[in-house]
Amino acid sequence: MADWARRSLTRSRNLATPYSAPNGPLEECIAEVWRAVLQLDRVGRDDLFFDLGGTSFSVVQAVSILEAEHGLSFSIVDCFENPTVAALAASKDAGGAEASAEDAKARGEARRGKRRRRRRDREET
Repeated sequence: MADWARRSLTRSRNLATPYSAPNGPLEECIAEVWRAVLQLDRVGRDDLFFDLGGTSFSVVQAVSILEAEHGLSFSIVDCFENPTVAALAASKDAGGAEASAEDAKARGEARRGKRRRRRRDREET
């Protein structure tokens, strides 16, 4: 395996910013998506997305997942202008979010349930 591939598979937190846990359901939701997209063990509220190894492609992935699975609508520009979990969550709060993070989480759960039922129905036929 090439060195660059090995490094990308074993990313670690090598940041100057000390870890600070996400604060509240919206930050937790964003941090979880970033963690999954960037394949990290944890993401803190003050970690910069691009310092964690994020790229423009991973921003698109994160925005898509936040919308599809959690019902949270962020633009790609939002992520570039607010590159930390805390800043992105604050931009949603300041922008007058249509629903609370709990409502968004419930919508995401409902969507995932519908997808599971469709898959199950397809497998049964």
